[in-house]
Amino acid sequence: MVVGQDENGKPYRFTVAGGLETLSSLNANALSISSDGLTIVGQAFSGLADSNSAWHWTSATGLQDLNLGSNSTALDVSSDGSVIVGWLTQRIDTTFPDNNFQKAFLWDASGGTIYLGDLGSESSLAFSVSADGGTVVGESNKLAFLWTADD
Repeated sequence: MVVGQDENGKPYRFTVAGGLETLSSLNANALSISSDGLTIVGQAFSGLADSNSAWHWTSATGLQDLNLGSNSTALDVSSDGSVIVGWLTQRIDTTFPDNNFQKAFLWDASGGTIYLGDLGSESSLAFSVSADGGTVVGESNKLAFLWTADD
């Protein structure tokens, strides 16, 4: 399976069996797909509650806003689709610094969104999550970080 954005700016999924499938009429980019192929994540540029919003898609729910505010992107998803990681810049939440810099997040279907921290800088990004959702890798202050659920 492959995901991306078509020539009309719409998110898609491509499979050998099903061919090209447009996921939404929104102007959005599909960036990652779970290994089971059932969950896709990305960024919508318009059409959701906030502009440039992180989203997830399943065939059952369609494209759904993660409600992380404007300027957020979902970059990766665990094997079963239950954990999503990425970055956001604005969050009305006391657990996230209010500085308009990118902040690494982990979204869990059952536990909400958590800030993964930074390495003494003002920004951080979460790039990838393990199959089980328990380990995240990212970057902060030009340094790589490894976050685990035990942290």
